[in-house]
Amino acid sequence: MQSMDNTRCLNNPKLTAACAEKPMDRLLACYEGVTAAHLIWIFIIAGVLGFVLENLYCLGTSSVIESRQGLIYGPFSQIYGFGAVLLALVLVPLRQLGYIWVFIGGGVAGGVFEALCGIIQEVVFGSASWGYSHHNISFFGGRTSLKYVLIWGVLSVLYIRFFYPMCTSLVDRVPRKIRRVNTVVIVLILCADMGLSAIAVSRWAGRLSGNPAKSDIEVWLDERYPDEKLREIYPNMRFMETESPGTISGDESASLDTTDAG
Repeated sequence: MQSMDNTRCLNNPKLTAACAEKPMDRLLACYEGVTAAHLIWIFIIAGVLGFVLENLYCLGTSSVIESRQGLIYGPFSQIYGFGAVLLALVLVPLRQLGYIWVFIGGGVAGGVFEALCGIIQEVVFGSASWGYSHHNISFFGGRTSLKYVLIWGVLSVLYIRFFYPMCTSLVDRVPRKIRRVNTVVIVLILCADMGLSAIAVSRWAGRLSGNPAKSDIEVWLDERYPDEKLREIYPNMRFMETESPGTISGDESASLDTTDAG
């Protein structure tokens, strides 16, 4: 079969270049037209939409309204932003193979991404915000499950069919100079917000572990972002090595599933 393919390439000038093309070149060709601006705005739009969907899901399933934001300031959930960028990078090449491969690739990528986010949160902050150990089939120590892998797969098909082309088309319609300025401003604001949120949560974990403030910055964090305020922003965040109110121990964190959503 391989020799027949080579013969076809040699006898057909149009196929010669395609056959000689390296796999990496073919992969990179799939991303032709995908720009950094596309990915940045996909991150921004998905982060806002993710925040909205999380709140609607919580209201619909629990009939309560509580904070679902991922950052201290603004209606934004960075995990949805990063997830959307990952899906773009994974699904753009797969869309040429058909939606069944988009479903499979998106499901696997989404499940692994969710598990990695859980691991990073546990390692960096010593906390957990979701867990699916009680599901019939779960993976990575309950950090994701078959149910959510399938959901990721369905969302991936909808994503590459509707969300991705709509976002890229919208970005391309904005004049380049205006787009560049807006992108830089919003990226700087988000970076500052993510950095502040990270150190505030890290200091929160330190307070729960009984560590006193050792610098002026930690004193300022204690005054500006006390436990009560952070619990309002992150009501589902549970720390793994404390027993303080609003937290759980490490053994319990694996089964945490307050809204049954990642």
